[in-house]
Amino acid sequence: MQTDLLTNIRQIIEKAQDNKELLRSVKTFCNNLGVENFYFASSLFNISNTTPDLRVLNSYPKAWQEHYQRSNYFEHDITVAHCRSKNTPLVWLDSVSCLDDTNKKMFNEASEFGITSGITFPYHGVASEFGLLTGTVSESFDHSSLNSIVTQHSLYLLGAALFDLHSQDKENFFINPLTQRERECLRWAAEGKTSWEMSVILNISERTACFHLDNAKKKLNSVTRTGAVSKAILHSLL
Repeated sequence: MQTDLLTNIRQIIEKAQDNKELLRSVKTFCNNLGVENFYFASSLFNISNTTPDLRVLNSYPKAWQEHYQRSNYFEHDITVAHCRSKNTPLVWLDSVSCLDDTNKKMFNEASEFGITSGITFPYHGVASEFGLLTGTVSESFDHSSLNSIVTQHSLYLLGAALFDLHSQDKENFFINPLTQRERECLRWAAEGKTSWEMSVILNISERTACFHLDNAKKKLNSVTRTGAVSKAILHSLL
């Protein structure tokens, strides 16, 4: 059964010619499990305190997708916060007691679109990128397909496969926030060069070297050059 499941998931991904076909195939896969809607998102750039460059594939009602975006719920969504820092699944039923007002409002509004119960699986990569896959139903969790180990296992493997697909496609989706000159200055900073030494090496003024380094620090949310270099290396930006 495990082999058949993995083969099925692999075929879904490999046969899809574009995102529309992938969406249809993944939705069918989830529906066959008794899961009414799914939401997958992943980011290849996730520096703390910044909004990551997200790629989303989901079957939520269009009206809810638009409302979610307009309300900027992503920045407050407890499922997103959970998946950024944890490796364990999150059952929405278990999170009710710790919801803040924004999340209570969000979940109440989601239920009006048939998104009542759900389970969310987190995924993490080697360069701090993260992803998540959520399966939802319009009924209570305990009496739904989401309470099945088989369904949960299938959803987890599906999300892992989608996360791997996006992680392998860095050239098409990855956006480096640093300019070429900012990367050059950070590389020399990593070698211990001063601003004056960088200006000589790069044939620019010392003031310009400092300007590029300051911009890099702002983009990387760092107050020091050392911190900026560390984050740039961690996220494979150099």
